[in-house]
Amino acid sequence: MAKYNFDLIYKRAFMPEFGMMRWAEQSGDRYSTNSCIMGPTEVAACYLAMIGAGEEYFEKARDLYANQRQYLANVETGQVYDSFVWDPATGGVALNEKGEERFNRWASTYNQGTMLGAAVLLYDHYGTPQYAADADKIMEYTVGRMCTADGIISVCQVNDGDLCGFKGILMRYARRYVLDLNRPQYQEWLSKNAFRAYNNRDERGVTTSAWLTKSKREEATNAFSCSCAASAAVNAVLGQVEKNAYSLLPATAFDYQSGIYVHSANDATPTISLKDNTWVVYDNMRFGNTPAHSIAIGVGQYPYTGTATVSVYLDKMAGEPIATIPLSQGNADNYVFADIQPTTGIHHVFLRFAYSTRSRTNAFQLTSLQFSTQSAQELSDGIIGIRTGKLEDGNGDCESHSPSGKEAVGKYFDLQGRRLSRAPQHGLYISEHRKKIYCHH
Repeated sequence: MAKYNFDLIYKRAFMPEFGMMRWAEQSGDRYSTNSCIMGPTEVAACYLAMIGAGEEYFEKARDLYANQRQYLANVETGQVYDSFVWDPATGGVALNEKGEERFNRWASTYNQGTMLGAAVLLYDHYGTPQYAADADKIMEYTVGRMCTADGIISVCQVNDGDLCGFKGILMRYARRYVLDLNRPQYQEWLSKNAFRAYNNRDERGVTTSAWLTKSKREEATNAFSCSCAASAAVNAVLGQVEKNAYSLLPATAFDYQSGIYVHSANDATPTISLKDNTWVVYDNMRFGNTPAHSIAIGVGQYPYTGTATVSVYLDKMAGEPIATIPLSQGNADNYVFADIQPTTGIHHVFLRFAYSTRSRTNAFQLTSLQFSTQSAQELSDGIIGIRTGKLEDGNGDCESHSPSGKEAVGKYFDLQGRRLSRAPQHGLYISEHRKKIYCHH
């Protein structure tokens, strides 16, 4: 359905002689184009390509973006222009009766946001530095020219018409910019705007698009206007922008997901429940200069009777995964280790889940993930040694901690079987520097 509607609009609105999208066929000049149609078309094409519609949709987005960048943006400042009208006779900008260009260089949070989103998504796919540089400039202009001195968005302080919902569009792509391009310096800016919007809510807890003033009940009646505060809250980045790949990461600390939901019951460790062909991504996992050689995933409940696989990808779900981990009911409430291709640097880590047969139920729950510089066999041997009591000092009274949060009792040992002086932190923990695997309370 999404592809059908995109193709319909693209066929009707694309102007091949100019390489840009037509804004209106009848309600305005049919040779007009603007950023509020260009940016969303680029973003939509990227999303279609990301869900498997084909590489040609990335190419459409790339070509449209190139023309928007040339004609509807100041790449030196990051300002995104609003609109202009083509002259089909000259191939340039049309003139009015006074000989002035029919060009509107007004900037809006909507256009800043959608071109920012297109730049980020194209950078994610192609890796071309120009896209990241453009995104940086767009964000600089937005924060520097469209906000108060303390960073609160000051434009579009209205509660009706199209303008009232523009800020919410910006926040959606500002989040992607912070996470996808690893720009933690703007994390506080996102949160600051979300808090300002929240603090200016009315007595019902509803905030209009006029974030700089206290919302009044009689004014907070436009859903599009009030959606901006919700967008600011949803898109605030609350966790770490950059994560240590060698520290235990709760499965619920994902940055983006498709088709999963968070499950928590009775003080148990929160998990994510997974169905076939769902995925999660953990952005900006720092591996450093010492290669990781394995991954450990914590499996909780496993009601599914068939087998499942977890495929691990770096930076995008394309090409060969760095690991494919088979799972079955025997892995329930346990840790599973798998070797990966040696990995260094900073990467977005994708986990994709697939089942051997179709099922309407959730196959299993994921509790955590963690990378290690050791091999999967070394980690597995360490766990087996702890569980069976085959440790160097002969103290075999330690039971391993389970991923679902059930308690375990006993003493604590490192991978070599040496007794630890005190209990490590909760959960399976593999030290990046000292290369230890612990069992826990």
